[in-house]
Amino acid sequence: MKKNSAKGKWFLILFSLPFAGVGVFMSGLVVKQFTTSRQMRGWDEVPAMIVHAELESHRGDDSTTYKAVARYEYTYEGRRYTGDRISLHGGSDNIGSFHQRTHRELDGYRKRKEPFACHVNPEEPTTSVLYTSLRVEMICFELLFGLIFGGVGFGLMAGGAIAAKRSRKDSKLKHANPEAPWLWKAAWAAGEIRSSNRMMMVFSMGFCLFWNLVSSPLWFVVPAELKKGNRAALVGLLFPAVGIGLLIWVIRNVLRWRKFGESIFRMAEVPGVLGGKLAGVIQTPVHIAPEDGFRLRLTCVNRVTTGSGKNRSTSERILHEDERVMSREVLPDDHTQSAIPVLFALPYEARATDDSNSDSTIVWRLEVKARVPGIDYQSRFEVPVFKTETSSPDFVLDDSAVQAYAASS
Repeated sequence: MKKNSAKGKWFLILFSLPFAGVGVFMSGLVVKQFTTSRQMRGWDEVPAMIVHAELESHRGDDSTTYKAVARYEYTYEGRRYTGDRISLHGGSDNIGSFHQRTHRELDGYRKRKEPFACHVNPEEPTTSVLYTSLRVEMICFELLFGLIFGGVGFGLMAGGAIAAKRSRKDSKLKHANPEAPWLWKAAWAAGEIRSSNRMMMVFSMGFCLFWNLVSSPLWFVVPAELKKGNRAALVGLLFPAVGIGLLIWVIRNVLRWRKFGESIFRMAEVPGVLGGKLAGVIQTPVHIAPEDGFRLRLTCVNRVTTGSGKNRSTSERILHEDERVMSREVLPDDHTQSAIPVLFALPYEARATDDSNSDSTIVWRLEVKARVPGIDYQSRFEVPVFKTETSSPDFVLDDSAVQAYAASS
């Protein structure tokens, strides 16, 4: 197990290195461009005559890129020079309309035979440039590119390190309790399962940021295309629209977290027993008083992952489901917290928690919801459910302990 964990960690790190490298390179490129632009603005300005201006186009499989090309002549300290550098951004691209605008402007100066401002490096007069300003759209693109690749690369590194650390802890617990899989995770062994609300909030923030960064250029590209009469470009606004929806999702998750904090499911017995029961109390750090009670839902889910790469997808199939409503909690007079009783019978023939195959896992999920003014309360917990020596196909649940709290059917 340790050997496989180490191999997985190093594989993940090696896989993430190219992404992180691209992110660092692009970020460094942007910093260099800012520095170079500042230096160029300090160069000596002299008049230059445009002797040639051309707009080159390069057609690819699915797009066309452009490059403004020019040649100009200038005199510096009595000597005549020829230059062809237009801006600090080289190469051809189709990001914005810089090349088209630049060509029109330079060709206009050429036709009118008017001098154009040229910036000359006083330490090396053969080096010159016409435009010293940065292209905002290019900087945004490079930053976006670097952020995405760097975020993926360093995110995978951090995830690999965290997963490896967690795997080492779980491995120790597994070796110490080979016949008790419900003791293989620290949270399970302690019988204190924290809700996934914090993880959901962080995930939604990261996904929303990623989506909006990727789709943000469409806010500029689509209007430009519409001006050209390309109404089909309106489809591109669907991506930013989804980004707005994701932002609303993030706001709701953040507000829910600020309002309710992190709930903990304290299990009465570990684990939940097939042919037995799942019992305990959900403890909240704030007092919750819903008018129509707490709705509890327990599901056994088969999470299946198929395909690979871009074709990889995950689906869930519910194998078992049970619901009940608690009309009130255990601590109604304590205005600093709430304690929601949990009691479910678990069928003997149901499948136990199983993550041995990452492509087909069995997860038992406990959810609680309550309608309250403003943002509703909801929390989700993944609980350990296994067959034990006490499992019985003839088990009958005695729910007298929660009858005082359960809503009448």
